[in-house]
Amino acid sequence: MPSSGYPQHSMPRIRFAIALFLLALAIGPAAFAQTETTVDSGVTTVVGPAPAVVVDTTPVTAEENAWTFRFLVPTVMVVSGAALIGALAAYGVRVRGRYRVAR
Repeated sequence: MPSSGYPQHSMPRIRFAIALFLLALAIGPAAFAQTETTVDSGVTTVVGPAPAVVVDTTPVTAEENAWTFRFLVPTVMVVSGAALIGALAAYGVRVRGRYRVAR
């Protein structure tokens, strides 16, 4: 039987560590969750410790993106796509064209 690279006596430790991690991942968010209750006026009250910072939840108007975002991001995407296509073409010409199959 081929060896998997790990000693057989360490496999239960690895399984235990994975099980402990998955258990913490499943239970962790529930332990820190706060319950919320909604009153008829639409105000949300948090049951539990008082929040450190009170955040104003009024909707913010959408801002128009800056010209740098509107023009530079598409330009960078097009240039990176062209570079990728150029790299694939160079591979096809230089590497694949170098070797021939002998029959």
